[in-house]
Amino acid sequence: MAGTLGRCGTYHMAMTDTQPGERVRERTLRVWPGVVAVALQWLLFFVLPIIVPDAILYGIMGALVCAVAVLVWWLFFSRAPQVERWGAVVLIIAGAFAASRLIDKSIANGMMGFMFPMFSIPVLSLALVAGAVAGRRLSAGPRRASLH
Repeated sequence: MAGTLGRCGTYHMAMTDTQPGERVRERTLRVWPGVVAVALQWLLFFVLPIIVPDAILYGIMGALVCAVAVLVWWLFFSRAPQVERWGAVVLIIAGAFAASRLIDKSIANGMMGFMFPMFSIPVLSLALVAGAVAGRRLSAGPRRASLH
């Protein structure tokens, strides 16, 4: 048995994955899936209807699918700590709810009540991915600040 003899006569083992003198590499956030999904979302939502006006419904549906892809990436594949993943989602929902109470009635009732959700989803997706990109190499505190 390897280890150091403790005060009470027990052995304690200390094992690491790194060699002496080797730096421990901290896992950074995986951001490329989010960047690709948001870029595709904005292309579908804003550019496709300009190029092909009859494809506006496909652009809206594609943007919603990309928003779900951003959410799935963030919650399951981003490598962010669990508290950051779920905390960001809770803050996005709370922020959207608070903003919906503050917006003008013309926006709240525009497009049969769907104007605010339809235009806020791409912006919130972009904000989440931009915060992840900006804070991907930061330590825990500043990274959480860039996301929230």
